[in-house]
Amino acid sequence: MSPDRIVISSNEMEFLTLRMLFLLVELLNTYERTCIEKWFAAGHLTCPKTKQKLSSAALTPNFVLSNLIDRWCEANGKEPRARIDILVNKLNFGNHEDVQSAAGVLRLIAKHNTENCVRIAEAGGIPYLASSLYNSNLLTQKDAVAALLSLSISEDSRGSIVTSMVDSIVHVLGQGSMEAREDAAAILFRLSDENDENKVTIGKTGAIEELVTLLSEGSQRGKKEGAIALLNLFKLQENQAWAVLAGVVPTLKRLLTELERGIVDFALCIVVTLASHSEWKEAIEAADALPVMVEVIERGQIVVKMVKRQKDIITIG
Repeated sequence: MSPDRIVISSNEMEFLTLRMLFLLVELLNTYERTCIEKWFAAGHLTCPKTKQKLSSAALTPNFVLSNLIDRWCEANGKEPRARIDILVNKLNFGNHEDVQSAAGVLRLIAKHNTENCVRIAEAGGIPYLASSLYNSNLLTQKDAVAALLSLSISEDSRGSIVTSMVDSIVHVLGQGSMEAREDAAAILFRLSDENDENKVTIGKTGAIEELVTLLSEGSQRGKKEGAIALLNLFKLQENQAWAVLAGVVPTLKRLLTELERGIVDFALCIVVTLASHSEWKEAIEAADALPVMVEVIERGQIVVKMVKRQKDIITIG
């Protein structure tokens, strides 16, 4: 049966997706798992519907009906609130397998549309996703940070990622898989773009040091995400200080000389931003990075408007 031919109201579908549907093997009648198990626990070895006596209380998941319901939801762009509530509860109370499964599904749900992001936030899912970032299972960690990335992109749910959760994001930025670290850097950019208070909070968590490390040793996407986050955080000068102390200048010089595709322009923007302040300009000159920067510009590798605006600030002795 095609899911678009199922005639059923949205309320009825939300009720169905709340249930874990199981077949009574002997008679092939479908019941919600908790209810049928309570029926048997009460001493009834009969079918609740037909009252027929059973020789076995064996149950099996009704994957056919469950798949039809899932296909209906997909075809109609629906993600019932009840299902999201169940997934959030699994994150909080489930075993390792439940948590891993719930994080994976929430990742897909959050990516689908902003309405789902809002529902996840309203269901209280963000704190539990943040807690999952400390999970030793790298797949769970990766799915949880990807879900939070989708939530941070949505303006309607971004505000729910409160600053108290930044520590868990920084944890992934430092110890997660490369894909998870990339997503963590992207989240920090979006949170830092929200307000200056977030920039201060992020700077105090050790995030700057981890972003510098990602800029130095990350994948191409990792370096880009790290650079973009740093540029935004550098709107506060104290965050620039953390980066200089973390060794960002030698890293930038190396990136400028390596001319890695798509990274040089970001590296140059960061150098120019730092060079606009006299104290960091000295660090750049000490690392002999300014001549490298000028050489890159003169070769016509890139054109950066920021350089043109600040060329009067930067002088080479």
